Amino acid sequence: MMNPPKINKTNVEDILPITPMQRGMLFHLMINPSSFLYFEQMCYRLRGKIQVEVFREAWNHVAKSNELLRSLIRYKGLSKPILIVLKKYDIPVVFHNLADMDEKERERELSKIKSNDYLSRVDINVQPFRVTLCKMSEDEYEMIITTHHIIFDGWSNIILLKEFKDYYNTFYYNKKVIIHQKTRFKEYIKYLWKADKDKEKKFWKHYLRGYSIRNLNIKNNNYGLTDERGHFDYEVDAELATNIRKFARINNISIAVLLYSVWAIAQWEINKKSDIIIGISVSGRNVKLKGIENMVGLFINTIPFRLKFELDEELKGYLKRMNKAIIEIDEFQTTDLADIKKYGGYKPNTSLFNTIFVIQNYPFKNLNYETGNDIVDISLTTKEYETNIDLSIGVRVFSEDIKFELNYNKKVFEEQLINNLFDDYISKLEDIVSQDGYENTKIKNITCNCVNADKKSNKIDSIESARKVDFDEIF
Repeated sequence: MMNPPKINKTNVEDILPITPMQRGMLFHLMINPSSFLYFEQMCYRLRGKIQVEVFREAWNHVAKSNELLRSLIRYKGLSKPILIVLKKYDIPVVFHNLADMDEKERERELSKIKSNDYLSRVDINVQPFRVTLCKMSEDEYEMIITTHHIIFDGWSNIILLKEFKDYYNTFYYNKKVIIHQKTRFKEYIKYLWKADKDKEKKFWKHYLRGYSIRNLNIKNNNYGLTDERGHFDYEVDAELATNIRKFARINNISIAVLLYSVWAIAQWEINKKSDIIIGISVSGRNVKLKGIENMVGLFINTIPFRLKFELDEELKGYLKRMNKAIIEIDEFQTTDLADIKKYGGYKPNTSLFNTIFVIQNYPFKNLNYETGNDIVDISLTTKEYETNIDLSIGVRVFSEDIKFELNYNKKVFEEQLINNLFDDYISKLEDIVSQDGYENTKIKNITCNCVNADKKSNKIDSIESARKVDFDEIF
């Protein structure tokens, strides 16, 4: 691979170390440069009056406000990777006019553009973020954003879209441009470096004491014969969603804790293990930095969450303990996973967990603004993203709806059995949140729906086509 081009020193605003989470993602890229791991492509349908030059200017101003969009990561020939923030950087925007084609030809060409764009990826050394705009008709466009997760997280994605709309409307109506002033990402990096390592070590060493690793594994008979990943979506019906929220509120626990805890009970049917660890994705925005909720960057972290119960234990006591545990762990959510393993006495290549929960509950009320005068309406059409975790469970809980997104490694998990496990999980959730007198219920008495290959799941639909979701619901 060729060395990246030299950077004009006069255009360098800052040089920073990368964060532990960024370092982990970079490691995977370095050992397998051809991998698509952590590369992302997000496609949005825009409806409104789109002027290409205004579109470009809007994105360039988003980059002015958010330095990670004009940052490059360099590591070749260096003892440690660095993040180079440029003073000026124009977001690459590629425009395609497909409006004159007939409908079938237009959709076929759009599909080809998306595919070629995704396959070409981005180069974090040179161009970590780009936008493609395809004109579908006079008032309908497809916006394709291609990037690498090392640059920013899902929370940041929402901020970027909202600022793009804000700037676009500003330029379209010839209003006064106000650049969003924010705390710089370097302040977050400083915070991470100042962390009390001794305190972190004491906490995690105690937290992991006595834990015996046995990850969830529903073995596929074709193990090693496929590189495919399976995925499906499941939207909780309105009654169950209401009951889940009500149950969590009445019992003063978080929805996340309820979902984690019931998962541990459901997987007991498979491995008969009542002391498990799952990975949980945390925002990393619990630190005391002014305006951190409006910053763009990679703040998320994945940390272990231990779920331990006794079959004779009352469900109420179990949930209360887990809620207390999630509160206690919050102070240490920025600890690097590599350090956590070290503190627990595990080898660096040890997999503490192979299942991750990603609860998506971004505080949109703090980010929303009135949309009545917006020129551009945005909705998600498709998203491409590759992860290396064996089982990823995304849960969108920031609206009245509750939606699950499962993505799993077919080498590890057999499709029918993972479907049955999830079906059993939902059944247990229904049983628990619908019980008025659950206080005296023991875990062993929770309805057992055995997980086996003969049981048919009637709740899960494979994703056959692109989903359309309001952009306020984007991960």
